[in-house]
Amino acid sequence: MTGTCGSAPPSASPGPVSPVGSLRPVEYDEVLDLTIDLLCSMQFTSALSICDEVLPQLDSGDPWFPMLTEFAKLLLGTGDPAAVQRAERPLTVRAASVLGEATHDAARLRRLRQVAVSTMRRVQGRARTVQPTVLHGAGRLVLGEGCQFGFARSPGYASGVGYIDCRHRRRWSRSAPAQC
Repeated sequence: MTGTCGSAPPSASPGPVSPVGSLRPVEYDEVLDLTIDLLCSMQFTSALSICDEVLPQLDSGDPWFPMLTEFAKLLLGTGDPAAVQRAERPLTVRAASVLGEATHDAARLRRLRQVAVSTMRRVQGRARTVQPTVLHGAGRLVLGEGCQFGFARSPGYASGVGYIDCRHRRRWSRSAPAQC
């Protein structure tokens, strides 16, 4: 998907319109990763809003956004588990192939699978989720700007899972802007 973040104002002089500032097209992978990060940060409504906006702009053969839409609905309590499984099947097959490694499908699916087992719902902010992370507990988690879970070159990246537990409902944890 390629869309535009903004547009330049009309030029007073004849000739080509030049872009203002450093605005650039939004790439499909950026929107996909943002949506996955929102789901991993328990921001289901925001992720579903992006899916609803993006889905009509895509080809009918796109495997990701139909699955993310169904998954977000399921997490919000209005979806059907069978619909998620049907939508995920083509991605799982592709992720198991060489193409899946080239497109990062396998890593994206690993991150999303941890969302289904996460129980924490009181999360503020958004983290960049590089490594699968389980958010657990009745407490509240506030994610600072620039927070990132995992590091792609860490020894446990391919097999490990991060785990954050905020047990007490009245207490909350705040993550620093650095990597968590």
